[in-house]
Amino acid sequence: MTLPLPSDGTYGVGLLLGGSLTVLWRQRVALLRAAALPLALMLLQALFQDRAPLQAEPDDAAALDPARADGPWVTLLLAFVNLYAVAIFNVAWYRFLLGYGRPGLWPGLTRAQLRFLARMLLLILLPATPLLLLATSLPAPLLLLAALALIYLALRWSLVLPAAAVGVRLTFRQSWHATRGRALPLFLAPLFGSLVIGAFLSAPLLLLAGMFIDPGGGPPDPFAAFLLWLEFGLLALVTLAQGAAVLAIAVVRLVPDPRNG
Repeated sequence: MTLPLPSDGTYGVGLLLGGSLTVLWRQRVALLRAAALPLALMLLQALFQDRAPLQAEPDDAAALDPARADGPWVTLLLAFVNLYAVAIFNVAWYRFLLGYGRPGLWPGLTRAQLRFLARMLLLILLPATPLLLLATSLPAPLLLLAALALIYLALRWSLVLPAAAVGVRLTFRQSWHATRGRALPLFLAPLFGSLVIGAFLSAPLLLLAGMFIDPGGGPPDPFAAFLLWLEFGLLALVTLAQGAAVLAIAVVRLVPDPRNG
């Protein structure tokens, strides 16, 4: 299978940004297939949490009832479901980009998803834990510098994510060496990509949902509320897909053969 990634060009922001956006457009059908199940899981989570996008008006009495409030274990479980939905999407999308087959509408529970979820949580927790511990003791300028330093660490380790999705052994140390002097494009390409995606998708999606909203200022009907939720969920996944495409291009360019480790 020919990889749907750029085959030429010099590694840099231009290649990562242009290549990732081109992939999103050319492979939009595969992208929608990869997003189908994660969107369904997120919808079920929203309905279960009583923040349902199908609900036109919030139930104030229910919201104020402490018996209806989510307990810590329920909140933790729902957060895990949300993270797992992200893992399903990323694994399907990475595997497609790296030549491991087209996304299925129902991929099932796989080792690749669990492996990716574990790496994703580790990549989040390793930088975030010291930042949370320092948040109350550092002045704002130092806290900002600490946050930037931890983002830098996450970028240097980020190549473990596409590798984990396709079952290739790539350690944090190997990712660190592969991204030496090459981390800044991994930050700038998703940043600019999110701006481009927001500029091109936000306006038409909001315009479409606005067709079903009462111009008199009343609450949106259930269909309009659901449509807004679906559009923002899809926009978030497209933005996530662009960032994943950036890492997929990077791992192919910076690791000699990711499928051979």
